[in-house]
Amino acid sequence: MDSNITGRHRDIAGDFSAPPCPGRIFVRDLTRDSDGNANGIGLADITTARLVKRMDREKTAVNAVTAISPEKAAIPVYFDTDWQCIQVCMHTAGIENGSDARIVRIRDTASLQYMEISRSLQTAADEKGGLKQVSSWRPWDFDAAGNLFDFYPGN
Repeated sequence: MDSNITGRHRDIAGDFSAPPCPGRIFVRDLTRDSDGNANGIGLADITTARLVKRMDREKTAVNAVTAISPEKAAIPVYFDTDWQCIQVCMHTAGIENGSDARIVRIRDTASLQYMEISRSLQTAADEKGGLKQVSSWRPWDFDAAGNLFDFYPGN
């Protein structure tokens, strides 16, 4: 998880944020390329049990210690489903009405060519410029187990 993308930093100097200053970061899973190394998960607030199960704790620990950042390997609170994680994020961020949530969903911090944003961010996205809407607005799709379907082209 690239802190230059999320704006979330955590190190021996303490916790600090840089723009975009996310209120909550939810990490659903590890990429295949991570090979189980979850270094950076300590920058998230919420994650899933499936990510924790897929973690190679030894690889993660070695990487974090080598980078002199053991705090970046800390495992955040985790839940069984994406639905639960999203609900906890909104509740702990003080969001009572889901339509007010300002959410950005990305595949990973190395793949930013496609993203989903909540409708409440439409004005900000329009003002930003350089972004192109490639699909119509739609609610998120969850499977029967309560997990999000991937939205990324090519999946």
